[in-house]
Amino acid sequence: MKKLILLLILVTGIQGISTAQDKPEKYILSGGELIFSFADVNGGYDNILRFSPVFNTQSWHVYDYGDFAFFYGLGIRNVGFIIDDNTNNIRYKFRTYNIGVPLGAILEFSDNMGIYAGYELELPINFKQKTFVNERKEEKFNSWFSDRTPTLAHAMFVGFQFRGGLNVKFKYYLNNFFNKDFRAVEDGIEIFPYEDMDVHVFYFALTFNIFKNRTIIIDEVWTE
Repeated sequence: MKKLILLLILVTGIQGISTAQDKPEKYILSGGELIFSFADVNGGYDNILRFSPVFNTQSWHVYDYGDFAFFYGLGIRNVGFIIDDNTNNIRYKFRTYNIGVPLGAILEFSDNMGIYAGYELELPINFKQKTFVNERKEEKFNSWFSDRTPTLAHAMFVGFQFRGGLNVKFKYYLNNFFNKDFRAVEDGIEIFPYEDMDVHVFYFALTFNIFKNRTIIIDEVWTE
């Protein structure tokens, strides 16, 4: 909750800056992501590349001052990782769908080209786990607003923006993917399936800003 309050304060501060300084150009960038994810995992597991082309979308509200810009927005993304337990020939696949609120800044080298960095707070809304033994699927389940993951995830990201709307981004999640205190009951015995799992997901992404709504449209909406 403290992180959410801080994020709202920062967003409000950005809006204050936009009115206190020279009037910025305001616009919205919208598009999708192709995510290639890995994870820092303890316990001797082999980490496998995970490709998630769907469903990843985001929209940024940008305050552009020319060489420098602030942004905040909203996104939905498919985040997860794959690990192999080669000793027992078991493969695990985990993923969550997250609703995210990014906040960051852009340093522009030229028109529509520059580097950016920021912080994103995410709410996992759906958890899925698959287990394969000797390449055969043995278990699959998913749940909404699961206690298997923390209530909120938070991450830092940095990227490079090219002309034409293409971005290359790196993102690292600062908190553990799992809730180590999660309890489950198997055969009448209470267990903590993730108590020894320390996992930090990170990914590289190709981001496409396909739609860009320019100043006039946004001004009409934001000044009503």
